[in-house]
Amino acid sequence: MRKFLALLALPLMLAVAACDMPPPEDGGVPADPAVTTDPAVPAEPAVE
Repeated sequence: MRKFLALLALPLMLAVAACDMPPPEDGGVPADPAVTTDPAVPAEPAVE
């Protein structure tokens, strides 16, 4: 049971560690302009 809980907690700890890391000095990889996370932009065009 302990091993199961440890394996369950590992992804959570890695996610928290990744969020706490500062951004890279060079700005990192540029974002793909075709991909948007803006909630105001619909994922699919409206069908009329």
